[in-house]
Amino acid sequence: MIAILDVLAGLAVFVTGMNIMSSGLQHAAGDSLRRLLERATHHPLGSLALGSALGMLIQSSAATVMLVGFISAGLMTLAQSIPLVLGINIGTTLSMLMFSFKLGDVCWLAITAGLLLRVLRPAGRSGALGVTVFGFGLIFLGLNSMSAAIRPFRSDLAGLLLYTDGATFSGLLSGVALATLITAVIQSSGAVIGMVFAMITAGAMTGIEQAWPIIIGANIGTCTTALLGSIHAPPAARRSAVAHLVFNLFSAIIGMASAPLIYRAIPLLWSTSLQGADPAMVQQQLIQQCALANVLKMAVTALFALPFTPMLAALVTRIVPGTGDVEPPSLLDRALLTKPEAALQAALQELSRITGLCRAALRQQAPLFVASDARLISASLHHEELLDTLKLALHSFLESLTKNPLLPHQSARIPLLYAGIDHLERISDHTARMAEISRERHRREAGRFTPEVIEAFMELNQHACTVLTRLQQSLSPAMGDCDYATAQIMAAYEQFAQAAEAQQAQIASDLSGSHNHATAAIYRTQYLAHLRRLVNHARQFGNT
Repeated sequence: MIAILDVLAGLAVFVTGMNIMSSGLQHAAGDSLRRLLERATHHPLGSLALGSALGMLIQSSAATVMLVGFISAGLMTLAQSIPLVLGINIGTTLSMLMFSFKLGDVCWLAITAGLLLRVLRPAGRSGALGVTVFGFGLIFLGLNSMSAAIRPFRSDLAGLLLYTDGATFSGLLSGVALATLITAVIQSSGAVIGMVFAMITAGAMTGIEQAWPIIIGANIGTCTTALLGSIHAPPAARRSAVAHLVFNLFSAIIGMASAPLIYRAIPLLWSTSLQGADPAMVQQQLIQQCALANVLKMAVTALFALPFTPMLAALVTRIVPGTGDVEPPSLLDRALLTKPEAALQAALQELSRITGLCRAALRQQAPLFVASDARLISASLHHEELLDTLKLALHSFLESLTKNPLLPHQSARIPLLYAGIDHLERISDHTARMAEISRERHRREAGRFTPEVIEAFMELNQHACTVLTRLQQSLSPAMGDCDYATAQIMAAYEQFAQAAEAQQAQIASDLSGSHNHATAAIYRTQYLAHLRRLVNHARQFGNT
């Protein structure tokens, strides 16, 4: 029992180290990763290379979440994202190849150096680099701990590993199935492959045939993280997760079909004469051979699949159908940056598009006044993340634009565009908070609304949507009269304000009577506060 706890403790340290290192690298890179992704959509080979670098530096799940955000925001299509997904898979195997080298002896040095750097220089990229080095040290500390805990039981494990030995077809299937299940449960392929490395170091595994089925299964099981996370997500997010699964299943089939070749070829490609050498050196070489085989399998499969990206996108769209769910494509074309007037016009049209997305998200709140809907609530929270992505994309676009020569009137418009996207982000934040209030309210019997209250908030929500409609119309290139557009926004705002005042008075009146619960009144007040704030942001944006 103690030995099992020791293994689990080592595994926990390993996974924690991976998470910390990934988080540190993301903070050190800042927005650079997003900007690189944004620019890599037009060159499949470049996307493949960038995805490989991304997968090597941060965990595949974090990179996939980033891609889903870009697809949902209309910043890239599903077909454009697939080369990045392929590259991320390659990068993940490259990171395991890096971990296959014997660096366990310096784990405490890395932990100490990372901790000191974090303490002495906590702010900025230096602090993030310290976190990265600290996580790197924890990874190898976890590997060392698992190996030490497994070593006394290597003879017992050898008998069990016969059932998953890839030297036989039944063992290959059993090993792949078992590893897929374990990876799906702990949701970390790196952790499962790390356990393989630990068992090799402990002497429980003595050949690539024993490790290969586990590695293949780990690559399949890691897809469950994205699949589970996309259950209530929009179709674009589900398609990205399914594309990841389809590719990894194809890669697994290739890996299983080529298993006999792998067993013979890899020792020839990566081996040195170790006759009479220390057993630790033999074990280390086997770890490197397993990691190299994983890299080659993923790279060959990705290069083979790359020309068929459009077909894969079409297949995934068939598997996850849906109409009217794809957001309009982004209008931020970087080819326009050399034409400032056209670029500014594109940025304005992008704000108009985003305003439409905000209005659509606000309309989704109306059914939530009546009943809880997990799909609508999830969509509202996803919309908030989408707006964060769009804000960063617009900031990056405008920042690049300011590096070109601009006329005074063009320079004067840029702060207004920055202010506009900030207002829209706040509108999205308030909409998401309304969805969270709805989720909480419907869990409480005392939070139920009367039909009259529901009707009143439906009307309020419609008035708020009208303000956003007028705002979007004012951003259209066809709207030449700015004064008329502002007047339209203000007229819609006044209608909302009158309805909001009436509802505020009604809440106070209901609280004075005995027929209405105070709990429901609190929720009404919260809804009203968020509606007022988001409409006020729309009014301020319209007046700029």
